[in-house]
Amino acid sequence: MAYSGRIKFKLHGMAEILWFAVWLFLVSLTPAMQAQTFTVLHTFQGTDGARPYAGVTLDPHGNLYGVTAYGGLLNCDLGGEIGCGVAFKLTKEKTGWLFSLLYEFGGNGHLPTYPSSIALGPNGTPYGAELEGGIVGSPFQGTVYNLLPPLTAASATADSFWTYKLIHLFGLGNDGAYPHKIIFDSAGNIFGVTGRGGITNDGTVYELSPSGQRWMEDILYVFAGGADGYLPKEVVLDDAGNLFGITEEGGNPGCSPFQGCGTIFELTRSGSSWTKTILHAFDQNDDGGVPSPLMRDSAGNLFGVTSQNGPDNYGTIWELSPTQNGWVFNVLYSFGFMNVAILGPFAPVMDASGALYGVNNEGGTNNCGGMFSEPCGNIYKLTPTGNGWTYTDIHDFAYDDGGCLPVGSLALDADGNIYGATYGCGAGGVGTVWEFTPSSKARGANFDH
Repeated sequence: MAYSGRIKFKLHGMAEILWFAVWLFLVSLTPAMQAQTFTVLHTFQGTDGARPYAGVTLDPHGNLYGVTAYGGLLNCDLGGEIGCGVAFKLTKEKTGWLFSLLYEFGGNGHLPTYPSSIALGPNGTPYGAELEGGIVGSPFQGTVYNLLPPLTAASATADSFWTYKLIHLFGLGNDGAYPHKIIFDSAGNIFGVTGRGGITNDGTVYELSPSGQRWMEDILYVFAGGADGYLPKEVVLDDAGNLFGITEEGGNPGCSPFQGCGTIFELTRSGSSWTKTILHAFDQNDDGGVPSPLMRDSAGNLFGVTSQNGPDNYGTIWELSPTQNGWVFNVLYSFGFMNVAILGPFAPVMDASGALYGVNNEGGTNNCGGMFSEPCGNIYKLTPTGNGWTYTDIHDFAYDDGGCLPVGSLALDADGNIYGATYGCGAGGVGTVWEFTPSSKARGANFDH
């Protein structure tokens, strides 16, 4: 808080002098109001990656990991986008951020593999899934992998490629196809979903457990389609080891134009078996449809976004809360504009005050022109109030060097800074990684991964 002008009173006696000293001390403790800032941390140029396809992941030291769908030097070419994609790291240093190209994905023939966002394993190294990864002769229906650093620190530089280790190859049986983002439990087991595959081809939930030098797969659930849901996307864990997730479609058969607008489900562990329960089936008129992956807060509430339908026809931000009488679904905000242009919707994140942050890649006030004739996207904040939630557009992307069309769930550090990626624009025309500092930051985070 800034103070100006002169003090318009005289000090008379010891009491006034003491009061003035206390006032000066309190003023010195009052932090200045911090203006919000937007900073580009890295601009992709093509050879170092192009078109980030997912958000970034923050490690305990404040470094960022991420992937791109295209770029690199290897021979993939799809619709003019050169390269098969890369994995990268941005190391936070005193003088700025150091970009390191960790790995160039090999692609499946001439096509990219569309890696999901990075998950950090118990050893601190990056793991991930490739939606259409595989090897020559396989069906190219996805992989789970681990990237390992160079063996010695002396051989590691910003340009050192890491070693790709295959954890699991999908599509050789009924174990699923097209995996999404993975997560770890406290014991180091991997959990994830496949959007398709399984006996029904409607998707699976699986677990990968380390066993010596191998990983053993266990199929926890196979979706049946229809009212049971299909096209699952990601899962989150609670403290008891139960899994929560969504299906993009299925559930309410009256929801159009798809066969159901999606479901929210729970998988409960009981010994070596799992029981699936549908917690909510989306209704197109009231709830919205095609939900994003979940975010779970420390109180067990589930949050997400839909990309269509709902009270204002363009999707919603919603909460599903556990109560003594079951789960209660509430729409927190209804979009009055399209929120998805190319990818999405994306799960929000929550700060320590309980406010939600997220991105839309079709939103804001700036028009991208050209092939993207709609708005370039925005960062939003949803703040809980005494009688509801307040939506605020806190940053608008533009067709400029800052990047446009933000993608993925955001990363939030302990100081309240927000990190993300854009799919397009930037000085290289193929995306950026950025940092946004809100004008009033809430320290810490209040959500489960």
